[in-house]
Amino acid sequence: GRAAGAAAAAKERAAKKANADADAMEAKLGALEGSPSPSKGGSKGTAAEDKAAMSPKERAAALAAMTSTERAAALAAMSLGERAAALAAMSPADRSSTLAAMSVKERIAALVLLSPENRATVLARMSGKDRAAALLGLSPADRAATLAAMSPKEAAAALAAMSLAERASTEAAMSAEVRVAVLDEMSPKERAAMKAEERAAKKANADADAMEAK
Repeated sequence: GRAAGAAAAAKERAAKKANADADAMEAKLGALEGSPSPSKGGSKGTAAEDKAAMSPKERAAALAAMTSTERAAALAAMSLGERAAALAAMSPADRSSTLAAMSVKERIAALVLLSPENRATVLARMSGKDRAAALLGLSPADRAATLAAMSPKEAAAALAAMSLAERASTEAAMSAEVRVAVLDEMSPKERAAMKAEERAAKKANADADAMEAK
């Protein structure tokens, strides 16, 4: 009856909206690639034509007009060089929201492309949980460079949240000056907890060595 007809009409409207959204997204990605959208019957140009079709400034403007989800999808379709340039050209807010729309794996890959300063800005806008996951996805050297670009207080909080092994590898990659500044920002409670963890690890290693000797 009427209920079935209304449900069918609602389903049809939802399908049309989904198709329209997909077409709009495809058109935006096509514009960034410098070619007409296949859904509109366009044909893809040569690589040289695609490259010349949109300048870095135009690409940045097009990305700024997108939602964070659209930007994340657009970046995934770019080469590493284009992705790095696009991320660097974004405002801090757009950069942060774009990385937030990515999977953890994509986010870490994107963070590696950023300068330590831009990484620090992005991490400062993340939740504590996301920040910890992002930092631990970086190499010890990249992690140390990022912490050095943060304020000592932010870096101290990030370092305190790491495990003993993660903290040790990160501290080893830090300069002595940065390491001292960061550790000085930790509260007595955090420093005591770290020392206790280190003592427990040393005891466990000594016990394991003694057992192995027997």
